[in-house]
Amino acid sequence: MLEAATFLCGAVVMALEMTGSRLLAPYLGSSVLVWTALIGVILAFLSGGYWLGGKLADRDPSRKKLSLIILAAAFCVLGTAVFHPGLLGAVSGLQAPPEYSAILAAALLFGPASLLLGMVSPYMVRVALQSRRVPVEESGAVIGRFSAAGAIGSILGTFAGGYYLISWVGSRQSLYLLSSSLMIISLITLLSDRLTLRRGKILALLPLLGLGLCLYFVHSQRTLELAQEKQGNFSLDTRYNHLQIQEGLTAGGIRLRVLSTPPQLTQAAMDVNNPASLFLEYTKHYALAWQLRPQAKKLLMIGGAAYSVPKYLLRTRKEIQLDVVEIDPEMTALARSRFELREDPRLRVFHEDARTFLNRYAASRAADYDIIMGDAFSSAYNIPFQLSTVECAQRIHASLAADGIYIGNILSAVTGEKSYLLRSFRASFEEVFPSVHVFPLRPEKADSVQNVMLLALKNGYTLPRPQELEQAGMNRALLEFPQQAAEEFAVAHKMLRNEWRIILEEDLPPLRDDFAPVERYALPLIGE
Repeated sequence: MLEAATFLCGAVVMALEMTGSRLLAPYLGSSVLVWTALIGVILAFLSGGYWLGGKLADRDPSRKKLSLIILAAAFCVLGTAVFHPGLLGAVSGLQAPPEYSAILAAALLFGPASLLLGMVSPYMVRVALQSRRVPVEESGAVIGRFSAAGAIGSILGTFAGGYYLISWVGSRQSLYLLSSSLMIISLITLLSDRLTLRRGKILALLPLLGLGLCLYFVHSQRTLELAQEKQGNFSLDTRYNHLQIQEGLTAGGIRLRVLSTPPQLTQAAMDVNNPASLFLEYTKHYALAWQLRPQAKKLLMIGGAAYSVPKYLLRTRKEIQLDVVEIDPEMTALARSRFELREDPRLRVFHEDARTFLNRYAASRAADYDIIMGDAFSSAYNIPFQLSTVECAQRIHASLAADGIYIGNILSAVTGEKSYLLRSFRASFEEVFPSVHVFPLRPEKADSVQNVMLLALKNGYTLPRPQELEQAGMNRALLEFPQQAAEEFAVAHKMLRNEWRIILEEDLPPLRDDFAPVERYALPLIGE
């Protein structure tokens, strides 16, 4: 019985850590800074719990006190589930450096439960040695058995938390489940001491009370979620993201449906009455590549989100073959159910990491994409470094046709300390492509964080001047869509006029797979 309790408590610790990352994400992001704080804080409190549990176990070990320790941990987890929105809102409002905010939030939310769960292991071993009257010469085997049970439980909790709880249950509901599990473990541990009902009935009621509270909060949360869904607002935990969808009217009267990821970062926006249109300004700036390659037939989009750009391309271009690489299959499912993405034989979706896809495609030596569009750098909180390196640029180069174009969106400033990410990313592509160009959406505010489009040309030819673009005229492939043709031409013309021709600082080296400090470069961007 005690070994089973150790096993389950070990599982709860790791499941709590995995779930914790999703609680912090909507307020502090999900970067390596947050993961570092979470892992470090939980290990620190576990270590304190091991020490304190061993000290208390030597004084007066009993199953009754062991049950109380587990019960206290259960109520701490329950408190985390109930109060984390207010607490995290207060921490994020302090405007402290992100690493300090993450440490403080992790300590407040997960420190008490981790301390108590750390106490369980040494206390459990001491109770087992005493109750079973194990001689000293056989104590090593008992300690080893309990250590193995806890470690195996931690392995189970890691896989269960990462693969199932977050995706299928949700972060807050997972906490209620973990708290309930600890309540049951506490009750079983208490009753295994063979206390009479009269002596133990008050203590036995506490876990039952906790279970009742868990059920109450689960029901209340579900009721609130259903009410929000009726208004078009809801949140969803997937294997890779915490997604939020909100719907409302803009000042201009447009009914807008917005997809955001933590912390409140807009990933996509759709005009409900015109779902195939492009609403966010930066998405319209891919038009420069479309204008430079009006006859492009095969295109690749890195990052799907709500599939705004793919929907637009499929509507306005009949002859294209469009591939989209989106790591999160639930993001695609959400695009189909909430953002009007339809099945289309011209569209192929690959649910995998974009770098893995590019590695495989480059190795196939197909080299037939006319245009590759990147939209995986939508925030400073969770940057896929593997898509920013020289090696990734080489894979993109190898996947493009002879006159192919890469165009990608980067969130960065153009000058100053907030431009580190852009400068390092640009340096990576300049090492591979003969011609690389930078187009900030707001060149007049070069030191402000904004969307910046980076254009890389495989054959290195010179970009046309605005006058030459005028001579070429609007894209004839869009004859059936004159309004869209005019908009794309206007955007491309404006981008050519606003190209950032001032030489960027070259103090940052190219990023490489073995050294890509994107988190450090992105620190000045966080909070913008």
